[in-house]
Amino acid sequence: MGLPMLITDGDSLAVLDKHTKSIVVLAHNEYEIHEGRAYRLTVQESVGSGNTHNLTFKTPATNIWCHFNAEAITQNEATITFYELTNAPTANGDARTPRNVNRNFPDSSQMQFVFEDSTLNLTGNTLLAHAHIGAAGNNPSESSVGGTSSDTAHEWVLKPNTWYSVHLLDTSASTQEMSISCHWHEKTK
Repeated sequence: MGLPMLITDGDSLAVLDKHTKSIVVLAHNEYEIHEGRAYRLTVQESVGSGNTHNLTFKTPATNIWCHFNAEAITQNEATITFYELTNAPTANGDARTPRNVNRNFPDSSQMQFVFEDSTLNLTGNTLLAHAHIGAAGNNPSESSVGGTSSDTAHEWVLKPNTWYSVHLLDTSASTQEMSISCHWHEKTK
């Protein structure tokens, strides 16, 4: 039946579906994936009761803005906290490499540093998001439930040249597997 119709105003190009003659539209996040500007990084660790797991990173010092979201997956009760840090980590953790979601593009995120389990001083930082996950709620008579997830609630547009940390705390009575999955796209402002 042929190729879809293309229409242009000289600067932009739109594609019309060959059957419905409707303009083909991509959701913005899908568009960023196709453009090779979307990244993902997932880290997992076995964390003991009362211990923490974090992913800490610094945004580019350029005119690139990171549109960011994170998700935590745990076996039992935990808290997820998202901080904008006033100070760099006191000790870097293990370096991690974000992956471009479009595998036809290089893994070249503009995030300056990405570390798993950095040593952080959390005093005086800006709390951006916080959730207690894996619990049955605030009613102490309800039993806790495990195998749950939570995220930072919506996309955050992050400041340039700034440290951030997604922080998990195991609030259960036992060791559990915990994962942090971050996804973002980088857009020139």
